[in-house]
Amino acid sequence: MPKTEPIEGAIAVGTTVPTRLNQMRTLVRSYAVEMNDPSGSLAQLRLLPQPLYRYEDPSIDRDGGIFAFVWTAGTDPELLLRIESRQVDDQAVWCMQPLRFTWRALKLLRNGELAWEGLELETRDDPVQTTPYITTLTTALK
Repeated sequence: MPKTEPIEGAIAVGTTVPTRLNQMRTLVRSYAVEMNDPSGSLAQLRLLPQPLYRYEDPSIDRDGGIFAFVWTAGTDPELLLRIESRQVDDQAVWCMQPLRFTWRALKLLRNGELAWEGLELETRDDPVQTTPYITTLTTALK
C-alpha cells in the first residue's frame, strides 16, 4: 500500500473545521484518475463530491477524509484518496494516500502530472489470493 505523502505546494492547513473541509475538497479536485477499462480503453474516473468518511473530532493537527473516484458504469469506488492534515516537522501540512480498490491498472494525476501508479494485479485469477484487495476471481475456476 502506498504511504501517506505530503502534497507539494498545498495551501496552509486552515484553523477551522469548515475551512479544512473546503481545503480538502479543493485539494482532491486537483487530482484525476485514469483506469484501463475491460475493453482496453482508458477511462476517466469521476470524483464523488462528498467524502465517504470524515475524521471524527478533527483538529488542525489531525483532520481528513476519504474521497472516492468511481467509474462511469456506477458508483463502486475504484480508487479511494485519503487527504489529511498531519504534523510534519512541527507544522500541520496536507498529505495524501491513494488506496486502490480494483485489480485494474490505475494512474493518479495531480494537475496533469503522475502522482502515483498502480499496475494491473495479474494474480487476480489465482484460486488463493494474497493481495490486500482482491478476494474474488474474475474468471471461473476450471
